[in-house]
Amino acid sequence: MSDNVTDKENRKARQLERIKKLLSLSKSGNPNEAATALNMAIRILRENGLTMEDVGLSEIKSVIIKKVLSSGINKTPRYENIFLSLMKKSFGVKFVLLSDGYRKTYELYGPADRVDMAAYVCEVLVRQICAARKKYLREYCDFPNIGSLRTLKRDKADNYCLGWVSGVSRLVNSFVEITPEEEKMMVEYCDSKHKNLGTVKSRGAAASWDATGYRMGVADGLNATLNRPVNGSDVQEFALGYRG
Repeated sequence: MSDNVTDKENRKARQLERIKKLLSLSKSGNPNEAATALNMAIRILRENGLTMEDVGLSEIKSVIIKKVLSSGINKTPRYENIFLSLMKKSFGVKFVLLSDGYRKTYELYGPADRVDMAAYVCEVLVRQICAARKKYLREYCDFPNIGSLRTLKRDKADNYCLGWVSGVSRLVNSFVEITPEEEKMMVEYCDSKHKNLGTVKSRGAAASWDATGYRMGVADGLNATLNRPVNGSDVQEFALGYRG
């Protein structure tokens, strides 16, 4: 075996060890440290032409999120689809909408090293959007919930939430690209667990555009926060998305 081959293998071994340490750090209780470590690990993988299979950490993990943005399973509001797409791009994970006939949930799945963080961010933002929607309905849609007025209330709230999601999307620092190997693993996971998934349609845009409500939503979305408790007491703020 030539010295060049030996050096190449030694260099690969060192990089794999470094990646494993960074992926371990990505599970840190400090969100900023975790995000930075994960981004660095992904960058080293790509720079050296390595995959998660090379590292030996190709496990796909799933998490069920019970707090969702709407109850509809066959037809979802546009802002919900855009929100889930944002989470997918920001964390390199995927979602399946599930229902037992009574309750809708999100199943979030992807490479195990980033699913927990994605689930945390998703749950926090879903709760904030739902709370903001209720507040907007209470303060700006105070009219009877009957007939065409019910549809008007829903449309106005949808416009507001569309703005909210647009606002929070501007907080995203960067997106995580899914490698071909990760894409393959996620497809295989979904095919094996959910063989007969139906098609989810998006609810049409509101008949009358409420520009004022949309702008209010954007402003509120820009003020979204992602605070998580650390060591049971301290609270640290986590910037949405991974920093490169």
